[in-house]
Amino acid sequence: MDIVFRFAALVTAIGHADGVALSTHSDFQHRLAQAADRDAVLRAAREFVDTGFVRGAEQVADGPLLVALLAAGTDPETTARAVREAVGDTDVGHDAERVKDTVVAAYILPDAPSAADAQQLVRAYALLHTDDPAATLRAPLALPDFVVGLRETPVVRPEPDPWHEARELAGRINDLAARRDAVADAITAVTAHAEDELVLSEGGRRTILDDLYRQVGRAEPAPRQDEKQPTEAGERGANSPLLRAALGRNVTLSGTAVELLGDRATHTLRDLNLDPAVSTIADINRRLTDEHGQLGQQLRELAGGFAKLKLPAEVDDARPRIPPSWLLQPVDEPDGPPPVSTAPPTTHTQVRPLGVADLVVVRSGLDHYERAEVTAIENVLPHDVLTHRRRALDTTERTGTNESEDTDLRTAAKTTADQDHRTLASGPGMGPVAAAPAHDFAQTVTDAVSTSLSNRTRQVTTDRLLREREDITEHVVTGGESVVHGVYQRLDAVHSAQAFRRGRRLLYDLVVPDPSAVFRAALSRSRSGLPLPTRPARFTVAPTDLDIDNWAYYAAGHHASGVDAPPPTYTTVAESFGNRAKDPFAVDSTTNSVIFAEARTTRIPKGYRAVSWMADVNAESYPAGRMGISIGDKRVLGSNPVNMAIFHGKLTGETDNLHVAVHVDSDGVNWGVSTFSVGVEILCEATPELVSAWQVRTHAQILDAYERRARDYEQAVATRDAIARLYLQNMAADRKAATVRTELQRTVLEVLTGQNFSGFNALRLDGQGFPYADPAASTGLAAYIRFFQQAVEWDQLAYACYPYFWGGQQGWAAKILGDEPDPAFAAFLDAGAARVVLPIRPGHEAAFERFLATGNVPTTDEQLDVGGPLWVSLVDELRRGAGDVETPLGEPWQFRLATDLVWARPDGSVPRWPGDVPDPGF
Repeated sequence: MDIVFRFAALVTAIGHADGVALSTHSDFQHRLAQAADRDAVLRAAREFVDTGFVRGAEQVADGPLLVALLAAGTDPETTARAVREAVGDTDVGHDAERVKDTVVAAYILPDAPSAADAQQLVRAYALLHTDDPAATLRAPLALPDFVVGLRETPVVRPEPDPWHEARELAGRINDLAARRDAVADAITAVTAHAEDELVLSEGGRRTILDDLYRQVGRAEPAPRQDEKQPTEAGERGANSPLLRAALGRNVTLSGTAVELLGDRATHTLRDLNLDPAVSTIADINRRLTDEHGQLGQQLRELAGGFAKLKLPAEVDDARPRIPPSWLLQPVDEPDGPPPVSTAPPTTHTQVRPLGVADLVVVRSGLDHYERAEVTAIENVLPHDVLTHRRRALDTTERTGTNESEDTDLRTAAKTTADQDHRTLASGPGMGPVAAAPAHDFAQTVTDAVSTSLSNRTRQVTTDRLLREREDITEHVVTGGESVVHGVYQRLDAVHSAQAFRRGRRLLYDLVVPDPSAVFRAALSRSRSGLPLPTRPARFTVAPTDLDIDNWAYYAAGHHASGVDAPPPTYTTVAESFGNRAKDPFAVDSTTNSVIFAEARTTRIPKGYRAVSWMADVNAESYPAGRMGISIGDKRVLGSNPVNMAIFHGKLTGETDNLHVAVHVDSDGVNWGVSTFSVGVEILCEATPELVSAWQVRTHAQILDAYERRARDYEQAVATRDAIARLYLQNMAADRKAATVRTELQRTVLEVLTGQNFSGFNALRLDGQGFPYADPAASTGLAAYIRFFQQAVEWDQLAYACYPYFWGGQQGWAAKILGDEPDPAFAAFLDAGAARVVLPIRPGHEAAFERFLATGNVPTTDEQLDVGGPLWVSLVDELRRGAGDVETPLGEPWQFRLATDLVWARPDGSVPRWPGDVPDPGF
């Protein structure tokens, strides 16, 4: 007979009535009761070991004699009389307290000396005041309530602050943003000074740049006609300082300009090792521009990292503050774990002994079949032929109708008990902790199962298949000389069940979160070995929010290609003019002077407007020479062109085209301009329309790239889910049951031990990359693994799955929409939490209690002590309790389950059931 389910019938709870009490009114136990934390408990226990611990029977009066009497193994009544005679009228109150405190201290401290003699002395002193010596010698030693509660004291571990990284990163962003703003202000402050606040430093001389320009532009005395004209080379040599000045290579700030910089700009320059009074304008501009660009790059990287942080939903006041321009949105949204809840609700569960219970097993086997209701009737007239043709075709997409019924009594018992009665704490083939009489409860469950599962179910499923198969079934009924009535009847299987008691167990009751979390995470991973694409974060950035600082972050993050950089804020258009006399050294004004005029229409780049101009004029001229420059509506006229001059001014925002003209003339008598060159630069600024067009175009490209990423991700997830569904469909029932037990065991151990098995790695890699067992790690982990595998009877585990809403909200949708057909496995997959009852293997109760109080497990030597209390042979472990003695409980009973079998009635009659009598003639 197979085991249908198990349940535990409660007997008496653990308490003082069941054992020899170890509680006393001693100072040691008073300190334990008042201890604020576990460290205080351990300190008190160690101090007692140093001062009052009973290491041997000889340390108390008549101790060796009392231990010998208990070890003699005589009749309990005889032993009690011998103990009373040995003690006589001696006051043993102080010694009784010491031995009880010794046992308690040994329970608390894993490295305490042996307390074996003290335990025997506790029982010996208990015999002095008992009326039932036999019960006193059999009963366990009962710890004080506050000592048992010590294991429930949570170990305070510093939880990581979810805001720590965010605050640290926000602080770095704020510091860099402030430095970048300061550098930008310094650039503005340096460029705000005109020529009268700049100094040209060359050859040890310092000259105000504006004065130098005025000296160069001052009219020279008119030479005589017969005087030799200055050489061109000499004039160019004189102009070289001004050429360098135009680039800022020999120009510094004046004392007044340094004072006008302000403290913030001065401090920024000195941080960059720039002395504003000595450093040239070119060096200052170069360093400030480089620093501004580097800070911008660092800010983009940090802001992107800040965007990836998954901060809990808190009030706005708690969120770190950073400049809005650097508050980027994430481009990737990995499916990472949700933040750990550091503040649980006010109500909470604790691991505590549930009590001592009888483990009851219900076994069932098939007894016989009985005919049930009519499933179909076929009527055929004489000489007629009735044909039923059934064709089933599976293609890529199929909607098929099928009838299914679960006849596995183990699953049936669990499903009905869990869903209908709500009184069970059961698993696949597992039962409840029941307070009702064991035999009555077991029969009630099987009766409920047979009643609920006699109803057949019709299930419509839609499957996506990768193959095509055609199945044709024909059923032909031929009529004879008379009417044919074909009556088809279903068959029910009648099972016989019997309850058996397998012995008492110490039970623990605890609630574990989301037991299927790891299994669901494993299903969510690609079977091909290739990782899923990163889940893209929703792109909700407005087009107007894209700028030069963040566009590359979003474009690269969403893998957008062909995205143009933002248009430059400023661009320059240049025009050049120049001419030379036929013979500059001639004495004839018509030959050595230039008459020139040219006008051009300069095209302003599309999307830009002209904001300023600059003209660089170089000329060889005598006083009679005249030159005029026109740029838009601006005019520059000179009666005597200077050897070198730079002019500049503002424009009025012209777009598309700009008029630029140069004309050169003289008075027609005297010598004029012999040679000249004019370079005109027009500074153009991007219009808001150009920037908006770039923002809209770039936003569309990034949005399109995001949508492609989202489609790729959804397609990969759909493929993964289809493979996962196929895996679940092909998963055998026994494999599902084993998975449930394994995952519950893992979750229970994580709750009990406060770790996630990340430290359980005993493998190393050799030079070729092959793993091998590390001897030291294997030995170190062996005792821990052995203890938990043997201390708990995992095959006798009982559990109940609780609804999905007790788990994290991120998994609610998947659990609500689950389509697992096996109700037991579906309950496990969709569970938000589970209640688990742990049965402790007989003989391991004290060691398990010690672990719950101290976190220490028995050593390998203790567990491998053959014949000792913790010894478990490999045969017993493989048999998993099969050798336990089973005692029948009550009488066997029968129950019915519907099957897929059909019986054709030979005479075509309709069955009748008179009262409760089964259909006759079977």
